[in-house]
Amino acid sequence: MSRGIIKFVTYTITICILTGILEYLNTRDKVSHSGGETDSSYVVRAPGALKYSALALAILGMVLFFIFCFFYVKNNPTVTKGHLWMALIVMTIGFLAVLWASKWRIVVEDSNMEIHQILHRSKMISFSEIKKVEIGKKEQIIFYGADEKKIITVDGLSDNYDRLVRSLKNYGKLK
Repeated sequence: MSRGIIKFVTYTITICILTGILEYLNTRDKVSHSGGETDSSYVVRAPGALKYSALALAILGMVLFFIFCFFYVKNNPTVTKGHLWMALIVMTIGFLAVLWASKWRIVVEDSNMEIHQILHRSKMISFSEIKKVEIGKKEQIIFYGADEKKIITVDGLSDNYDRLVRSLKNYGKLK
């Protein structure tokens, strides 16, 4: 087996392991394990369909990689390293989408929200710190802070979207 194939297999195994670790870390929220979710304590997550579609894309890339790798090792002249790179790129795109969908969440506990985004540090705000809330064209909720700066946008298809709307109504942020 050539050095290049070993490098490709190492990349593939690494991405698979990272996906498994992310799934484990995503399912261990303290709200989920402390007696379940209630209307005052819940987690708003990216839509489940997005996460599973991205996971399917990552698995498709992995399957393509192993198929192409098999034919490449058998010296099939129609399979090149470009096929292996393409499969790795498809798998990486799926992995990055799973990473984004796993990292993005809003943990609501009573009157506080902890916002987690992929390229930002998590920040804790209370419902009283929210200056304005708008409903967008596609049922997305846009939060604005005291300085009229956008804090976060929550899609209407997000998990626990209805609970978030009820909480915003309870705190007088939505009518």
